[in-house]
Amino acid sequence: MNPTVRFILAVLAGVFAGGAVVAGIEALGHWIYPVPATHDPSAICEYLETAPVMALVFPLIAWTLGAFIAGLIAKLVYRTNNKPAFVAGAIQLLFILINFFLILCHPIWMEVLGAIIPVPMAMLGSRLIASR
Repeated sequence: MNPTVRFILAVLAGVFAGGAVVAGIEALGHWIYPVPATHDPSAICEYLETAPVMALVFPLIAWTLGAFIAGLIAKLVYRTNNKPAFVAGAIQLLFILINFFLILCHPIWMEVLGAIIPVPMAMLGSRLIASR
């Protein structure tokens, strides 16, 4: 298979797998700590101000494990080097940053950790798979 096509497939597979992990863990968090059933930003900000800490930790766990799995899967598909894992982690980071721009009232500690964690975790996931 063409290396460029395999690279793109590796990134897509990683992002898809990582996104599925994020969605699953965040769904579990929302089941344990229900969020308002509205899309009103002020209601969401109100909830974030009074939410238990674990309700805010669940997304961090989701982003961490999602990026880890994204890197792992990308490396499984493209065994030659870690570049697809880096790209998959960067895309996960982009999704997290979009979340921060859509909901402007996340606590600063959550924004800092959310911006730092994804790429290193994706690279860590890729390190578990040996290169060819």
